Amino acid sequence: MKVSIITYHDEDNYGATLQAYATYRAVKELGYTPEIINLHMAHHESLFTKIIFSLKRYRFNRFREKFFINETRLYKSLEELQQNPPKSDVYLVGSDQTWNPVISKEYALAYFLDFGGEEVKRISYASSFGTSTWNNSAFAKKEHVKRLLSRFSTRLIREDKGVEICKNEFGLDATQVVDPVLLFPSYPEITGSIKQSDDIVVYKIVNDAEFYRRAVTLGKNLSCGVRSIGSLRQLKNIKTAYPERIEKWIANIASAKYVFTDSFHGTVLSLLYHRQFVIYAGDKSKLSRITSLLKLVGLENRLFTNEDSIEEIQRVLTTPIDYSKIDRILNMQRANSIDFLRKALNGYKPMDNATTGGQKVSC
Repeated sequence: MKVSIITYHDEDNYGATLQAYATYRAVKELGYTPEIINLHMAHHESLFTKIIFSLKRYRFNRFREKFFINETRLYKSLEELQQNPPKSDVYLVGSDQTWNPVISKEYALAYFLDFGGEEVKRISYASSFGTSTWNNSAFAKKEHVKRLLSRFSTRLIREDKGVEICKNEFGLDATQVVDPVLLFPSYPEITGSIKQSDDIVVYKIVNDAEFYRRAVTLGKNLSCGVRSIGSLRQLKNIKTAYPERIEKWIANIASAKYVFTDSFHGTVLSLLYHRQFVIYAGDKSKLSRITSLLKLVGLENRLFTNEDSIEEIQRVLTTPIDYSKIDRILNMQRANSIDFLRKALNGYKPMDNATTGGQKVSC
């Protein structure tokens, strides 16, 4: 059975690319034939920007060539998808903020699967609206979206707030599942062996001078080096590695003594690799993805803003996390999420050979 996956696979973004790989791998390990729907969202970039980011683009393309074995033809618009949709048994819209029209813009309806025949099964896995409320101002086609979502046989959503949006805005039921990256306990096939470091690894999505100042202060207080990954910014007292390969990006987080980030997938990897971490962001109201995850594992106290003191941040950062408890929660959520995905794909009893990273899932 072929499963055609549409997600943000073609973005030169570490978390987006990793979650696309994890979704692809999960579908394959459940015994299906996955393929990536190769929708390319055009970005209007200057020649200077294209040159600056060309090496990063090259490295991301090498990763995709290695790990995304099956892809459809290239699509450049929703209209092309509608005119010549991929032939498949199942259309699966994947994770990340695929249901956030602020990001998907003119491609938004593609991620609500507004293409292909009625005979094709439609499901979502860990799709995210990216916010705690439906953004009517950004996307006025609410009734059309409701009709599209009602065609889904199963709606599996990443955040608890997303489940509420489906119910309150569209009158549709949905089930919360974990991000696809959490479906596997680690990624040795990507990273290879990992050597532990004594650094504070800093991974920042939205540049903020105060964020970096506090990272440097933590480094001085804890006698640690500070390493920034995934950012072009050259900063005093911070080692910078750019552009990191995805393999190295994961390994840097996995090997860090401490992680200081505002990234959802930075948080996910910190949990998987048992890192001591804190989240530092300017506005908690825009972090529904992270707050939902922290709530799931009982670590809400690790989210900070500019209003919090450096002393309190340092105290929490250096307080060991009980990962035996976290692992029990994640193992249960992982097993449940895989079972939901399995049933969504075909609705039959759990397969004996379904695994996550070599561990059999009991459902």
